[in-house]
Order: sequence, then C-alpha cells, then structure tokens
Amino acid sequence: MQKAKVGSRAVTMSLVFVLLACGGGSGTSEPVAPAPTAPAPTATAPTAPAPTVVEPPTPTPGPGSAGKERTCPEAWYFNAMPGIIPDPGSPPREYLVVGGQRREIAEFDLDWIKANCPVNKPQTVH
Repeated sequence: MQKAKVGSRAVTMSLVFVLLACGGGSGTSEPVAPAPTAPAPTATAPTAPAPTVVEPPTPTPGPGSAGKERTCPEAWYFNAMPGIIPDPGSPPREYLVVGGQRREIAEFDLDWIKANCPVNKPQTVH
C-alpha cells in the first residue's frame, strides 16, 4: 500500500480499505444483523428444603374419653386478665382453639391432648 496523502482522495481510499478489511463494505445498503449471542445464564437461588408438616393425630374416640373429642388444638389459653368477680353465667377462663373457633375444655379428652398433641398445656394470657 502506498503512503496516504493528506488529500481527500487518499483518506477516502484508506477508509474504503478499512471498511472492506472489516467486512463492512459489501456494497449493499442492507442492514447487518447483530451476531447471535448466547442467552445469559440464569442464576438460580438455592432452594430450601420444604418444611416438614407434622400432622396432628387423627381424632379417635376411645374408652375412658366418655365421648369427648380427641383433636389437637391450635391453641390452649388460660385467661388471667383482671376483671370483676366472674358471673356464674360467664364463659370459663380456660379454653381451646380448634379450627379457628373457641371451644370449651369440657368437650375434649384433656389426658389424650396432653399425651399426643404439640399444644399440650395452656398459655396464660394477661
């Protein structure tokens, strides 16, 4: 190649040569598609093991329960909130929560609950 002259013809020839050498001088005005790229790797967070679900024992009436329900409660409360002397018609201060509903202690086999359920003693509420 000859030394480039400072004139416009020499600069034009140099640019044409550079474009042809780079593959951009096909002589057509068609757009050049970008080179395909590999998809970015997706980062997957480590998954924690699924929590172990402990199913409460199945309610089973048995001898000695005198027809009382054997179901594990969701909660067992003793209401120790201060108040006036309880009225004989007021609800008991100790109760269970089963299925999201307040249930009375007298309906359940407490010995079975104490021996078989995760909630096996009352929680005091002040």
